[in-house]
Amino acid sequence: YNDLVKQKFINIFYVQLFIFILLDIVLILTGLVSNKILLILIISTISQFNAQLNFLAMVDNIRRKNKFAIISMGIYTLILITIFINMDSNLSLIFYAYIAYMLINSFQILFKNKYYIKRTKCELKLIEILKFNIFPTVVSILITLNYSLDVILLKKYVNFELIGIYSVGVTLASMLWIIPDAFKE
Repeated sequence: YNDLVKQKFINIFYVQLFIFILLDIVLILTGLVSNKILLILIISTISQFNAQLNFLAMVDNIRRKNKFAIISMGIYTLILITIFINMDSNLSLIFYAYIAYMLINSFQILFKNKYYIKRTKCELKLIEILKFNIFPTVVSILITLNYSLDVILLKKYVNFELIGIYSVGVTLASMLWIIPDAFKE
């Protein structure tokens, strides 16, 4: 059942992406959210799809997934260094760099692994899988909050320019952990 089950999961990923994009469009058209919230929604939508593709790629071919991670992280690092050295302090640039990183990673995985949506038999049992999505989503939010808590706390004590510089520095420093993590795995 390997390819059939994998294809059903790929289709679920696409359906979920489509639902989130529709929700984002509805929120844009109704004007219920500000530009900052909209950027967060877009990042969340892309991030969720990227995480799903990464998990599937890890199961399929971990060496290829790691190669894609190194390439996309290298490009992301170069973008962050360029922003840090050459640009005025602008937090939006960091968000756009992160979006570019996730899109590069996602497109590499999509096209090299050929994770395209295909027509399969729809089973109600697969729809039940979506209820299991709630717990990992909450865990993902808590993990993100855990790693971002320092920035949230700093917001009370320093201005946004210093937080931006700190965030770029922490991101660059966290990338250095890739090497020890590779040996750990």
